[in-house]
Amino acid sequence: MSAGLVTALATEGAALSAVLVAASRLRRATQQGATQALRAADLTVPQWLMLCHLRGAGGSTLTETAAAIDHDAGALSRAVHLLRERDLVVALKVPGDRRSVSLRISRSGEALCDRIDAHLKRQVADAPDGGMGPQELHRLLDLMEKAVTALLGRTEQG
Repeated sequence: MSAGLVTALATEGAALSAVLVAASRLRRATQQGATQALRAADLTVPQWLMLCHLRGAGGSTLTETAAAIDHDAGALSRAVHLLRERDLVVALKVPGDRRSVSLRISRSGEALCDRIDAHLKRQVADAPDGGMGPQELHRLLDLMEKAVTALLGRTEQG
């Protein structure tokens, strides 16, 4: 192995470890910020993510929702039950499939999502020296998706 390749691999390894640390810090900071708003709404992060997904998708099965928000479907079934009890989500039978239901966000679920979104937007906008505008947030999301795609492609290749 050439010295240049060893240096490149070492630098790439350092960069990947820095990305892991930054991703962990970002996850913790975003969940910590969201937790305050979610606690007031009596929601968990997975419940809120589910509501957000259903609002954007217009409806989805539990399996589709779990894949979209990167959570285990089994763990989300309890969240669905609790959201249905609060009339934040409705479950409709899928014609021709006795076992499957289509989950949809209710009007009260949409209203709750809107209130939480407004709170979180104010929180980000009011952050001292760290307020990110919509363009910056979209850019960050794009970069994160590219990193996920690149890293998943790398692990699938070996």
